[in-house]
Amino acid sequence: MITSTTENWYEPEVSQVIAMLDIKLIKAEIEDLRKGGPRVKDIVIPQEWREFVFESGIAGSCNFHVKIVFEDGSRWVMRIRRRYAHRYSDQPLQLNLESEVATLRALHAAGIAVPNAWTRPMASKLHPKLIYCYQTWLPGEAFRADYRRIPFLKPTLDSATIRHIRGLAEWFIKMEKCTFDKVGSLTFAQKEHQEIVVGPLIERHPAYLEPPFYQEPFTTSKERWLAIIQKRMDFVLSREYCAPSWELKFYLALLDVKCLVNQCSEMNDPGPFYIKHDDDRFDHIRAKESGEVTGILDWEWAYTTNKQEAFAAPNGFVPPEYHEGKNDSLSDREIALINAYESLQRPDLAECVKNGRKYHRLVDLLRHNIINIGVINALERSFLNLPDTHTGQPSTMENWIDAKKEEYRSDKGLQTLLRMQSAR
Repeated sequence: MITSTTENWYEPEVSQVIAMLDIKLIKAEIEDLRKGGPRVKDIVIPQEWREFVFESGIAGSCNFHVKIVFEDGSRWVMRIRRRYAHRYSDQPLQLNLESEVATLRALHAAGIAVPNAWTRPMASKLHPKLIYCYQTWLPGEAFRADYRRIPFLKPTLDSATIRHIRGLAEWFIKMEKCTFDKVGSLTFAQKEHQEIVVGPLIERHPAYLEPPFYQEPFTTSKERWLAIIQKRMDFVLSREYCAPSWELKFYLALLDVKCLVNQCSEMNDPGPFYIKHDDDRFDHIRAKESGEVTGILDWEWAYTTNKQEAFAAPNGFVPPEYHEGKNDSLSDREIALINAYESLQRPDLAECVKNGRKYHRLVDLLRHNIINIGVINALERSFLNLPDTHTGQPSTMENWIDAKKEEYRSDKGLQTLLRMQSAR
């Protein structure tokens, strides 16, 4: 069913992007990148937004895709950033795209199943407003609809699913050899796009609208989390983060999570650091119908982090109970991933899955800004390793707010916020 909401998400931007594309220039650009390789046979540009979304087979919510077919049957994709789907201006969006290409290059060079990628050629004659890269085609589809977050769905683990999850464990074990010395987002050291280094952290939310758009690379995961939490606290105090009625709740929640992160010893790990997919739902893991993993795509917000977070279960693996504010339950897929690591003689990675709930809670809170008593209490228990049966936590947001106002009464920012609110 096509709704006005769906159309408004894609239009008029998709039509504008289509109008900027020139098949002859794209063909010349690609064949120059593949000198000596097979020539381009076909370039498939959707003619209007409905065709892109419902018929192209390569629809994306935040990127526009053009399919490129070569004479030998191999395929590429031209991946174009959509401005409407991102809050950033062009300069940080370009840096974000270069980071995705650098991440794919690093993983691909290490023999890990991801697309290879190329940035826009410096001599490109295509429309200057196009922010894009080229990527090789990754075969396979999202494996099974039962990876969706449907609260009432309890998928059975048939042989194909077990094979798929073991393949995912093997993929992560291969990824382990791709290590870095800092926490941040990958980028290129120079314009020649050869040496890959860890650069400033590229965050999807909140968007930094004034330079510098990103925060510098960090020496530990803890340093990274504390910096972005502090940045959000500053946004709240500047009245730029949320509606006035939410400011106190957000600020207290950020104070609380800052305290929990400060107390988390594993976040002091000095490295090495590993790449983390920042949108690891089920549909980015590609596979054959047999379950065989063919690779993982969509790395535009990836970052490097400590081992415990990098090898926690994908966010899309959490059980329905997670969304009810519970931490103790592991999903069938998480258990299968633990079993796969143990059978592959990697009990250390199995422990990352068993103890990874704090990272799911932390990422979800800072990304989605959903604050209620269930979420807040679950976050605290996940960091303090407390069971769901733990008693003594506040039972309402009102009780929680009163308790936290007292606990953090000496915080200068909280004092400022309370003065601003009383002056309204």
